[in-house]
Amino acid sequence: MKWFKRFLVAVMLFVLLATTTAYLTPLDVYVPEIEQTLSENFGEPVRISHLKLDMLPLPHLALEGVQLGARPEATAQSVGIFFDLHSLLKSQRVIHSLVLDQGSITQEQLTKILAWLRNSSVADSLLRLEELRFTGMQVVMPTMTLGPLEGKLELAADSSLKQAAISMADQKFAALIYPQPGGVFQVEAGFRRWSPPGYPGLPIDSMNISGILAEGQFTANRFSADLLGTRIDGTAHLAWQPEWKLDISMDAVDGDLGRWPSLGDGIEMAGRLQAKGRLEGHGADVRALPASLFFDADVDVKNAAVRLPLNVRRMLLLDSATAHVVGTMRKFRLDKLVSKLYGGTLHGAAVVQPGEKFLDADVSFNNIAVQPLVEALNNEVMLTGSLSGQAKFSARMNEFQRFPDNVDINSNFRLKKGVLGKIDLVQAASNPLKSGNKGGQTKFDELSGLLSVNGSGYHLKNLKVSSGALNAAGKLDVSPQLQLSGLLDTDLKGTATLVSMPLAVSGTVRDPVLHPTGSALAGAAVGTALLGPGLGTALGIKVGNLLNKLFGAKNDKIPPSGQKNPAEPPKPAEQPSGK
Repeated sequence: MKWFKRFLVAVMLFVLLATTTAYLTPLDVYVPEIEQTLSENFGEPVRISHLKLDMLPLPHLALEGVQLGARPEATAQSVGIFFDLHSLLKSQRVIHSLVLDQGSITQEQLTKILAWLRNSSVADSLLRLEELRFTGMQVVMPTMTLGPLEGKLELAADSSLKQAAISMADQKFAALIYPQPGGVFQVEAGFRRWSPPGYPGLPIDSMNISGILAEGQFTANRFSADLLGTRIDGTAHLAWQPEWKLDISMDAVDGDLGRWPSLGDGIEMAGRLQAKGRLEGHGADVRALPASLFFDADVDVKNAAVRLPLNVRRMLLLDSATAHVVGTMRKFRLDKLVSKLYGGTLHGAAVVQPGEKFLDADVSFNNIAVQPLVEALNNEVMLTGSLSGQAKFSARMNEFQRFPDNVDINSNFRLKKGVLGKIDLVQAASNPLKSGNKGGQTKFDELSGLLSVNGSGYHLKNLKVSSGALNAAGKLDVSPQLQLSGLLDTDLKGTATLVSMPLAVSGTVRDPVLHPTGSALAGAAVGTALLGPGLGTALGIKVGNLLNKLFGAKNDKIPPSGQKNPAEPPKPAEQPSGK
């Protein structure tokens, strides 16, 4: 048996010698011939820097520095050619695997190669490819680059595609592609922790797509996506010839408002959003699609809450809201807005400009319980009742640190069956000679007026207060520092003589003060001196108020805190006794 062992050793040495000789033999002399053959097949110039024989992982030819196209339009640092050794003695050689490593290809050139693979004739070809593998490859599009990509294309005996698997190196994207009758392909794709090109602020947690890829277009028969705490299910159609067009049908949207981008700095939201509608967009390239998207959807919000970046006690609550939303991410409109909040309803429309953080709205509201609304905003004001009215307002949502300078509100309102705390109009009107009335409360049947809010503060005009004991009318201004300045004409009911008293309002929202006006005090003093208390005082107040309105007395000011009234009613002169 020694001769057999010697024979095996001799064969192994011969194979090793032959392999080493082939490995060391320079192969670059064949490069021009290979370049010419490939150029004729592709119809594009092919350049190869170096050709050699590698032994690992299996013996194969290695082409280095490969370029396709005049610019070039496709490159690879290396191309490995693994032959089927059994086919080397046949008329048609079989390349078991073609491996491309670290390169790039333009979108246009990729389209050409795919068309060449579909149309190539196997019968006239001396070579047949079974498998194409690639790693570290990038697809260069007009305005962006995809990759690096890795994957595998498996080809049938007639060189048609059996199936393909493509993924990103970081596993953010993976797809399986299967050929279908009619020259189209079935695609199953998935994305994980991925953002659309050019939009890093729009992270997609996951997305799965199933659809048909045809020449220049892709139709998603179904897709599901999770982003910003929102699940979207629907269908889509994407085309890229001659321009990019996207049409999405959102069959169901279910999202968490707390994870959505804020409408402004410091604004917090919570609640559940559901929607159904369409998205459409077009552009010269894929990057233009998100910015051009036009949406048309019906939106339903449940159990929502909003906190504005103000010194407020609690979030504003919204039981529900529905609206028809139309527009783009630059500007959209909410039509048919219907909301339920604090026991009442709100109807209207609004325009939102997310980029500018600007909101403009026109609404009407009915039977809103004002007490919990006021308590959420400010604990210094005590006000109850049922609120109705209309309002037009605009706000720069990212500038609430300058409130109220960032808003412009104009509203009419009507408050029924309520209580206004910290002032007692009846008591102040009943004591015309007392200055500095504080505390108490005013019950009213109706309180109405016009409200405007802007950088100079809060302004209430045409104020009217009516109750069983009193009628009042006037105006009130509240500065941004919550200082009060106003005038109310009050009429008491149910007295033997109708008492009318003009009251000046001063102090702060936390500590309001009611004063009789200077003209009212002067008139009261004169009337009391001439006609006595009661009727004389009331008539004096009316005459003083009338003269003030006619001539605008310049000295009709609120007495400073701690100063006595400017006029005290003189005591009647003593009559001589006659004794």
